[in-house]
Amino acid sequence: MVNEMFKETQLWGLTSLARLVIQNASNWESSWFIIVVSAGAQEYYVEYLLPADKSPWKGAYVKGEAASLEEAKKYLLIAMRESQGWVGNQELARLLQGI
Repeated sequence: MVNEMFKETQLWGLTSLARLVIQNASNWESSWFIIVVSAGAQEYYVEYLLPADKSPWKGAYVKGEAASLEEAKKYLLIAMRESQGWVGNQELARLLQGI
């Protein structure tokens, strides 16, 4: 799904315990911005790290549940915008217009 949506933007992913951790840099020690978990055929969890200026404490994050792959795609785009990990990314901006 991620590769189908993003043709220009490189997203870096790590897998751990059935989770996909999405980063904006090719370094496993970089901060994570988004975590996606598939908990079944139609159940997805999307988490994103709050930016420091919006976070009530260090490491605070938002977590939501999507009931379909289409909803998970929407949540992923929103998480990328809200985490501020891809500020200024034109491809993300175009994709967000479609939701």
